[in-house]
Parts: sequence; structure tokens; C-alpha cells
Amino acid sequence: VKRMSKSVELKNCPFCGGKASLTEFGAGHEGDGVFVTSYKCGCPECGIFFNRKSRFCMEGTEVKFLENGFEYVTQHWNNRMGE
Repeated sequence: VKRMSKSVELKNCPFCGGKASLTEFGAGHEGDGVFVTSYKCGCPECGIFFNRKSRFCMEGTEVKFLENGFEYVTQHWNNRMGE
């Protein structure tokens, strides 16, 4: 999965072993130069997902995150207690 020049390997579901999915949805503009998009990461088999919105603006040609939903959902999905 690639987003903002980062790639992330998603771990399989800790409950059923199923393949995880990552979906981007709901892109838009809040106004005042702030853009939004939402991310959903989890297991389609179990129906367990993390959802989070990204809020960002552009500073020249660089993206400046106010909230990074992509990082949130992928890190929380891959976090395993005891690892």
C-alpha cells in the first residue's frame, strides 16, 4: 500500500488470519486550504476496522498533515500486544 511516498506492509488479521485491507474514501475540502480524506484499515472477513480522517494542507509542493489518518489506521492495525 502506498500513500504520500510511504509503503506499509499490513499484518494479517489477529483474529481470523485473513488478509487486511486499506481503503481511502471521502476526499474533500474543508475550506481555508484544508483538505480531508478518510482511511479504513482492517479485516473484511471479521468486519473489524480502524477508521480515521486525515486533514492536511499544502505548503508549496509539500503536504503538511494536521491529522494523519493513514498513519493512525495502519499503525493501530499492525500493533500487536507482546510484539
